[in-house]
Amino acid sequence: MKRTLSCPGFEQTRSCPPSPKRRQLSPSGGRLDSLPNPTSRSSRTLPLTPETLQAISSQPSAPKDSTQSIAQWAGNCYTCSEPEMVPVQTPSVASNDSGLRRASKLGYRRQRSQSPTKKSSTQYRTRNMADASLFVDHFPEPPLDVEDQLKHIFQVSMSGEIGNSVSSHNFSSAQIVQTTVSELAEKYCHKSRQMAKDCAGEGQWKSSLLAGLVEPMQELWPDIAKLSAYKMPWIAELRPTPPSFEDMLDSVPLLSSRTKSQTPLPPPQDAVLPQTPILSSSNAPSDFTTDDPNRVSIPKPDIAVGLAHASFSQLQGKMLWDLQDRNRVLSEPHQSAIGLHFPFLVIEAKGLAIGSNMVRAQNQAAVDAACALNILRDLKLTASANMSCTSIDQPEPRQIIFSVATEGPIHELWVHYRINEAYHMTLLRIWRTTIRKDAKEFVQALGKILAWGVCDFRTAILKELSVVETILRGRRVG
Repeated sequence: MKRTLSCPGFEQTRSCPPSPKRRQLSPSGGRLDSLPNPTSRSSRTLPLTPETLQAISSQPSAPKDSTQSIAQWAGNCYTCSEPEMVPVQTPSVASNDSGLRRASKLGYRRQRSQSPTKKSSTQYRTRNMADASLFVDHFPEPPLDVEDQLKHIFQVSMSGEIGNSVSSHNFSSAQIVQTTVSELAEKYCHKSRQMAKDCAGEGQWKSSLLAGLVEPMQELWPDIAKLSAYKMPWIAELRPTPPSFEDMLDSVPLLSSRTKSQTPLPPPQDAVLPQTPILSSSNAPSDFTTDDPNRVSIPKPDIAVGLAHASFSQLQGKMLWDLQDRNRVLSEPHQSAIGLHFPFLVIEAKGLAIGSNMVRAQNQAAVDAACALNILRDLKLTASANMSCTSIDQPEPRQIIFSVATEGPIHELWVHYRINEAYHMTLLRIWRTTIRKDAKEFVQALGKILAWGVCDFRTAILKELSVVETILRGRRVG
């Protein structure tokens, strides 16, 4: 049997030489003579002769306490190896580099917790949206021309009656009958009561609104209306841009000269709008970065309804994609195109959970609708670029967009429009869909908005596209 004694510091391995005889140290440090190893393969039975007995009797006796010599041997090995052991590092004796890294991480965490960049809904509205001239509830009543359009769309004598009318005017062509509206309203009211009782979250309310109302109505015009419910980001360049200091200094005269003249200033768009390029992402200013905390966020509507690409002719569709590629008219607002052009209805749905409030839904709907209004503005500018002054001076109805902001069973209907260079949204109606009457009125109003989108709204878009087509044909002939 072999035994190996390892003593680090002197050699890698220090082993006793192989021998059929076991060597042992005595407590005094001397050596004991070896005896034949009984477990060795080479051991054999000695003959019982007088010489053998004499050799055995001449051997010194083994130590009485063999365990003591073994303990001494182990102690010697421990004493030999202990100075060579590397002490285990503790956090208090760690290297300077790791300590600096840990301190820097702790400092970074403290810095992030002390200076949050996300603003509250109120701060976002008063700073980011106000800088972009985006205002909510600044006009309790819409302008007169917008009021006239609302009366025509909802077939009412005043905007306060929106949703009450059950007139079938313009609904025959839209294939919406009162029975269908009543069935959808009854189912949505029942679902709203159940979710309100369960205090459902945002996802459930959005899914119910999408599957219970918007999708069934959109399916009535599958080749004209297009639905988007993927919360896909829109193109960042569509957002309203706050004016720069240079633009403000150029458009507004000095205060001293203004007080002397005492004459009202002309609207800024009269002098600035014709010279303003339509959209260009290639030479966009540096403030178009998404990391700017003072810009409005890139819109990602919960639900958006617009015109399907299949609703246009092949030539019109080619024109739309060409204008899109040239950054002239971004009619398809999504960063990843899905074939939805000119959105006319956006929906932002929130649940009853903490943090999902109506103010946030209103802010998001305001930015969504402002981007949709910018699309309509760019198309109008492109169509009127080479038109005669007489045709340009003819009064045209103001462009409008609708939005729905919800918080649980509370549903708000808003209309969006522009006054000069500012974007405004005015509240039209508020419903609580757990009430049967309110649910029915909301469904009727939603149906008439979709009917307007696929009829009058689409007709106005086609008219602008025909003007662009005429301009392109004239250039080709010339």
